[in-house]
Amino acid sequence: MRVLGKHVNSQGFRGFESLPLRHPLLYELRLARLGRLGTDAASKPGFDTGYSSFYFPGMLTAEPVAHIYRDAAGIAWIDRTRVKVMQVALDHLSYGWSAEEMRRQHPALSLAQIHAALGYYYDHQVAFDQQIAKDLTEAERLAGSTTDSPLRRRLRLLQRPA
Repeated sequence: MRVLGKHVNSQGFRGFESLPLRHPLLYELRLARLGRLGTDAASKPGFDTGYSSFYFPGMLTAEPVAHIYRDAAGIAWIDRTRVKVMQVALDHLSYGWSAEEMRRQHPALSLAQIHAALGYYYDHQVAFDQQIAKDLTEAERLAGSTTDSPLRRRLRLLQRPA
């Protein structure tokens, strides 16, 4: 049945059943729906003619790329770098830098790696924020405990005018 130039089957689904066989992918789709596709496509993993998932040999598929990994200690790192996800998150929180600005500041990182690090931070934001607060209190405690270290005393003696 044709409605305003669109192809509609009896259930109202606009599908490919009544389209002319002008394109090889449409031809393959129709054969797959009829269950008559050759053995090469039927042997592909995940190919099932009972569902609407079909194998198209001419179609490219996107491969997921993981830019983040965790080491044995559980610290998240950006892949193929020596940069921790925490460093990128702190740049974003401390300076308010966007991903593009971080790219300018850290030219060794790709924009995809920066976005992956920020995404990882936002996925695990509670744990990261707890770690940041813990590190900050530890740094303040250590700074307070070293107010009168031997090195500071020597530096103060060097600064006094003779």
